[in-house]
Amino acid sequence: MTHSLLYPLTVQSKLPLAIDHLLDYCQGMYLGLNVESTFVTLAQRVKKKVKTLFKQIIIHLARILGETVAGRPPDHQDDPEQDRPHWWKEIKNFINQIEDEGLSEAQLRKILEDTYTRKEVDAVVEALRQASEIMGEFTPNLFQ
Repeated sequence: MTHSLLYPLTVQSKLPLAIDHLLDYCQGMYLGLNVESTFVTLAQRVKKKVKTLFKQIIIHLARILGETVAGRPPDHQDDPEQDRPHWWKEIKNFINQIEDEGLSEAQLRKILEDTYTRKEVDAVVEALRQASEIMGEFTPNLFQ
């Protein structure tokens, strides 16, 4: 290393070490930001997935019950008696997919209440109970 009049010899000898530490720090911060943005992206995907599945649960419950559930009127009412087993199976599948996300009740409610009111969410839970009675099965617990 050459000696410069701008920096004493001791500063010059420590400068490459300081730059190495700075580069290591910057690389660590970059990796940390990547990890954090990955978590944010995953959280957004989970929210979107849960909201989409919950909407499908509402649609299928309205079909089974033949009445509006959380503001969603029934459709596909050609032969509800014949189609109910299929819709019920779909509802249970949707609930299993939500359960697979491993959310607590509080986390799930927070996600759902971004889109639905607490009253609408509670109406869906009640509609699940009614549909399970119609289907002669235990009520699946959406909030485990």
